[in-house]
Amino acid sequence: MKTMTRLALCISLALTHALAFGTERGTVTTIASGFPCSGGLAIDREGSFYLSDFMGNGSPQNPMGTTVRKVTADGKAEPFTTDVRTPTGLIFGPSGDLYVSNAHPNSIVRVTPEGRSSVFAEQVAWPSAILFDERGHLFTPNCTNASRSANGHSIYEVDPEGQVSLYLTSELLQCGVGLVFDDDHNMYVSNWIDRRILKVTPDRQISVIATIPGQPGEAIANMVYVDGELYVAGFGSNRVWQVTLAGNVSVLAGSGKPGRDDGEASKASFNQPNGIAVADDALYILDVGGGSAAIRRIHL
Repeated sequence: MKTMTRLALCISLALTHALAFGTERGTVTTIASGFPCSGGLAIDREGSFYLSDFMGNGSPQNPMGTTVRKVTADGKAEPFTTDVRTPTGLIFGPSGDLYVSNAHPNSIVRVTPEGRSSVFAEQVAWPSAILFDERGHLFTPNCTNASRSANGHSIYEVDPEGQVSLYLTSELLQCGVGLVFDDDHNMYVSNWIDRRILKVTPDRQISVIATIPGQPGEAIANMVYVDGELYVAGFGSNRVWQVTLAGNVSVLAGSGKPGRDDGEASKASFNQPNGIAVADDALYILDVGGGSAAIRRIHL
């Protein structure tokens, strides 16, 4: 048996414990921890996790990340690609390749399962979340704050050949960082800056359906759609929120106190939840606060 690094051993033990003892509905469980990461989360068909490190050794105002990390189901953690710059959103495309929004150089990078990367699309201002439709067209909102020059009020569309066009512009878009479709092909956007959830109909009519509670500066992050519900990572509130398509907002998990306590959803704690993904009737949350990241699981 090969010697495992301390990090891989820590992750492997956490995964083994979770598999051995199971998890009841609504219970929060930490399944991996102890690695640097500050961005999004995706899961492949084999159950491996992919984590984008937006910040790297920099700061939110000067991000310097260059890595997407992979954590396998057996606890092995390693860089999947280092050929990115300030990676944010992650998604697996129709062909099985991983697509990464490369915020600072304004591009979308495609990475094969073997880790070979290439630029898929350019001149996409500060792309954040990534979403595919049934035609294989990619959508991404752009994100901005006072330190960035990009207009944060747009969603771009990229066709399968990598051609970029402007899909929608609206002042309601305020640094969109989460992007999902519902079953009727309505698009939903989570705004980092003002904590609003927006709905975009197929004919591109945009409206506000909900606002996540919080104080100014308490940003929300990524979002997923599951069985008629939206689940939103509350980066600033240290909670995971549930939003119905009618706009009703409730806390799914998190006491609001920063930390990494597992257990009953209402008593568990999170530390800047950012990435979120869904697989096998469970939500997976990437906690990025406190100097290192952790992957948390909530069974639905």
